[in-house]
Amino acid sequence: MDSTCFRLHQLEAITNNFSEDQIVGRGGRGDVYKAVLNGEEIAVKRLHSMQGLDDKDFRNELRKLNKIRHKNIIRLIGYCHDTHKKCMEYEGELVLASIQERLLCFEYMQGGSLEKHIGDESSVLDWTTCYKIIQGTCEGLNHLHNGQEKPIFHLDLKPSHILLDNNMTPKITYFGLATCVASTEEEYQTETMRGTFGYMPPEYIDKCIVSNKFDVFSLGSTIIAVMAGNMGYRRYVQVSPSPTKFIELVRKNIYIFHEHIRLLPILLVYFCTLSWCTVIIREINYPNFACRKRRPCIEHIVRELEELEADIKRITSQPPDESKDSILQMGSNPYHLQLQHLKDITDNFSDARRLGSGGFGVVYKGVLRNGNMVAVKKLVLSTLKSQKQFENEGDLLMTLNHPNIVRLLGYCYETELIYRPYEDKFVFAQDTKHLLCLEYMPNGSLDNYISGLGTLEDSVPRDIKPLIPHLW
Repeated sequence: MDSTCFRLHQLEAITNNFSEDQIVGRGGRGDVYKAVLNGEEIAVKRLHSMQGLDDKDFRNELRKLNKIRHKNIIRLIGYCHDTHKKCMEYEGELVLASIQERLLCFEYMQGGSLEKHIGDESSVLDWTTCYKIIQGTCEGLNHLHNGQEKPIFHLDLKPSHILLDNNMTPKITYFGLATCVASTEEEYQTETMRGTFGYMPPEYIDKCIVSNKFDVFSLGSTIIAVMAGNMGYRRYVQVSPSPTKFIELVRKNIYIFHEHIRLLPILLVYFCTLSWCTVIIREINYPNFACRKRRPCIEHIVRELEELEADIKRITSQPPDESKDSILQMGSNPYHLQLQHLKDITDNFSDARRLGSGGFGVVYKGVLRNGNMVAVKKLVLSTLKSQKQFENEGDLLMTLNHPNIVRLLGYCYETELIYRPYEDKFVFAQDTKHLLCLEYMPNGSLDNYISGLGTLEDSVPRDIKPLIPHLW
């Protein structure tokens, strides 16, 4: 259904002649007024009277939004493009001047822009709401790229262009820079660069190249802002290439309801979604920061979201004890695990469960309630060098998915406050635990057979996976 063409006097009436009291937002291109039309609250965006570029933006935004209908895209209600004469004083004389008024009317979003809910350090929203916003933004962007007859590239996605309704449902807005393309595979070069630094990908800044990966990079930067605040990108770069450190950093700042902590399935969902978001921004923004061809497309991201939702639905429908183990049997993305759970499945890291040791870690057999087994690798020699090696191993395994490389199921990067003796007295000290949870390999390492500690017999399955030695 096409949007309504309003007369200027109609919009003047419902905004009290564009009263200052009804302004709910200001921007570089115009002001936004709150109004009531036929009993429905709406937002009236009045563009500043600037010729040329802004008129092009107005027509562009109107054309793009006129046909789009999606729960995560702002709904255009109507518009007004009016030119009239007004008697004005100019250089001491009265002249008749042409005044252009360009206005767009949208559904009113009670939650304001996402930008208002993000502080320097983190979002002031609880994680459940943050994840809902991330999920909805992904779905809205996927609709733009894949749900139209001709794909639409937004080209200016950022927190200030994501609005929230009274249920905190996100809706992508502002399509002044958006462009239609023949297919999502198309890429082209622009003559001028427009957008917001921090949300523009490197290939656009360097060579003005536009593709479907432009919006994906902007999405990654937006997710970082939601998770780690306005200063999040700088902090993300500081802890790269370690997603485990980034998750720990986010966990210290993001708000979750205390009552949720007592509900195990909800806590598992918290860790699953937090881990998924960290893996996604790693795929988008690191390590292939400048390589758009290896950046995932939005369709791939939404597909992973759907798989995650199916896994979450399954584990939250199980009894609490079974939910703990289910997190270790989910899809390809590793998840953050609680230290206590790893203690439980390894009998508190008992010697009886010990499988082997290496230069800086010990590997234990973990037994799940359903009888399945996993391998839990624990850092025991905690030096700066060993911590770095351990983190590198976890971060590398996060990006690998191959039948001949041992699979990382989860990890634990948890800091405890312990009471310990120091110089003839007891003091509180921080103790950070580093653990990796890997698929269990019942036949051990190849080294056992080569060194003569075992023999290769016909009974050994042919599909024993060769392991990279440093993993064990």
